[in-house]
Amino acid sequence: MSIVENTAKTLLTWSQPDGTYNSPYKESTSTAGIGSWNFAVATNALTRVYNMTKDESLKALIKENVAKEFQKFGVDQEVRDYYDDEGWWCLTWIEAYNTFGVADYIQRAQLILHNMADAWSTTCGGGLIWNDTSWGSS
Repeated sequence: MSIVENTAKTLLTWSQPDGTYNSPYKESTSTAGIGSWNFAVATNALTRVYNMTKDESLKALIKENVAKEFQKFGVDQEVRDYYDDEGWWCLTWIEAYNTFGVADYIQRAQLILHNMADAWSTTCGGGLIWNDTSWGSS
């Protein structure tokens, strides 16, 4: 087994039945034990591993986890005005759409992208800050 496949299998061992991940990294404010952006990055990594290996058993596990995540919170789950997390989720849903072809996944990515685009500001020369309550802070 390659190092890439071993990494994917390790990430999958952290997958919980409800579609969340339980990893060694814990955020103090996260009720799921892992921050939203961590779950997005892990899911994206697993999807990319499948795309490199074409391991059908891995694909089935990833597809199940992605579907659980989608069903758990509804279409607007990642739209929380934490733009850094949203960016990771947008990339993840694009990757999931490209892999599994589920139209809902690209629609979710578009929703997130539009939310981020609406938050663009010219403050400090333009861009996004990490969340909507931070504008005007140092």
